[in-house]
Amino acid sequence: MRLTAILALLVLAALIAFVWWSGAYQTLLWWAARQQHVVQTALASRIQALRSGDGAAFWSLVGLCAGYGFLHALGPGHGKLLVTGGSLATQVSARRMALIALAGSLAQAGAAILIVYGSLALLSGTVKGTMAASEGWITAFGNAAIALIGGWLLLRGARGMRAALRAGHHAHDPGHGPGCGCSHAHGPDPEAVARAAGPMDTALLIFGMAARPCTGALMILVIAWRMDLRLAGVASVLAMGLGTAAFTALVAVLAVTSRDTALFATGGGQAGRIAAPALQIGAGLTILVIGASLASTALPG
Repeated sequence: MRLTAILALLVLAALIAFVWWSGAYQTLLWWAARQQHVVQTALASRIQALRSGDGAAFWSLVGLCAGYGFLHALGPGHGKLLVTGGSLATQVSARRMALIALAGSLAQAGAAILIVYGSLALLSGTVKGTMAASEGWITAFGNAAIALIGGWLLLRGARGMRAALRAGHHAHDPGHGPGCGCSHAHGPDPEAVARAAGPMDTALLIFGMAARPCTGALMILVIAWRMDLRLAGVASVLAMGLGTAAFTALVAVLAVTSRDTALFATGGGQAGRIAAPALQIGAGLTILVIGASLASTALPG
């Protein structure tokens, strides 16, 4: 079984490398971008129809926004980055991580609603000021929050690695080991595993996803405000969040499956002890670097 798990990981890695280097992923992104443009055109017509009094246009608008959210999620995004990192760095189940993806996507939609409608109300409907703020400091703040979450995962992974290496040292010490009566742990710490799937990590992941609202959602809300279709704007953005959550949840399930397969493939012993913290360190470092890079480039000039 362990050999099967190793082979499955190798096949997955080879498939990802092939999709990336063959240009298939870039082709998928190009197709998704084209489809988003088509949907955006349809959204504009549905909004105009709704403003003209066509009640049926409301549901088609909501459906189109859900589809737009799914297409938008096909490309690179901080939500998938956080969900993947959280899946690799914790012991959360696939079901729970999928629920976190749903909660994070809806929180992201809620943040967009709060930012746009709150800003427009305070600025007496000044659209230009609202969009400038959302694309400047708000974006930089969201990316900085992502970097901080990466730093948190990195620090916890480093602590876990230190504990694992100590456990391995004591396991090879004739004076330590199972039944030795010492106070040192010789395997995974159940309490540490529980903390890795606890409320703190859940809240951080959801906050990280919500801290950087989608630009498409911001635009929909601004248009809805200007056309006095505010409730329709809220419903559309929430539907967009559900569409995004659908794809992000698939990514979460794949990440959790990969994590469990990797941990199973390492087996027990020293390799098994260091596998989990190593995944935490890798995920945390990746999120930290990408978040910091995005934050620095998003700062207003």
